[in-house]
Amino acid sequence: MQNYKITFIIGPARAGTTFLAQSLLSQDIEYFEEPNIVWKHRNFHHKFEELDSSNVNKKIKDYIRNYFFSRAKKNGKQIILEKTPTNCLRLNFVQSIFPEAKFIFIERNIDDIAHSAHKKWIFELDDNTKKIYGNNVNHKIRILKQKYKALTQIHFLDLLHCFPRGLSEFSFLFFGIKRNVWGPRYDNIFQDLKSMSEFDVCLKQAFVCQKKIENFKSKLSRSAYREISFEGLCQDTEQTILELEKFIRN
Repeated sequence: MQNYKITFIIGPARAGTTFLAQSLLSQDIEYFEEPNIVWKHRNFHHKFEELDSSNVNKKIKDYIRNYFFSRAKKNGKQIILEKTPTNCLRLNFVQSIFPEAKFIFIERNIDDIAHSAHKKWIFELDDNTKKIYGNNVNHKIRILKQKYKALTQIHFLDLLHCFPRGLSEFSFLFFGIKRNVWGPRYDNIFQDLKSMSEFDVCLKQAFVCQKKIENFKSKLSRSAYREISFEGLCQDTEQTILELEKFIRN
């Protein structure tokens, strides 16, 4: 098998992961944007998304690695970039599948994350979405095409498990039917929603994600990761991206 260079962008939902990924994209990079269904392959019986290395077996590892590498090979790319905020909850799981991977961690003020996440929970489209993807884009159609393309590339058995969640997202996007939950599903999030406000759940989401990042990062070799802040990225985008481009290619 070819030697692929794979880097994961890691940060809580609404920490700036999409902005960072879009800033790093170039012709020689195969980009995977939130393939959540693939990460849950053979683990859909877990209601939540906090997985660890004990949830990995050979079939799962082979399937997920093949999903990434086969598409990169098909498109003639050797550099892979992926961003899925939910991966904050399963970093040991991800590393067990890709022990050769590098990581870019992006952090942001936790209150700012929570406020942004709460807005996203209620309204799919916001100024940030338009800034990243363009004002003249039909974002509902863009999202629908993105989801459809993702569904055509996954194991047919996984389709059965993801149907309820997909239906919920479709109903919210096109008919305004309120979501039951949005963002990374940490353990017992549904229980928290019974006694906490949506904003407080968003705050806990961000806290849980950042805590797991800190625990994971403390065990990594310094050569395996870089860390930036959302604020720093916005203030000096060009220099930050130049440094990260060297990191993912070396």
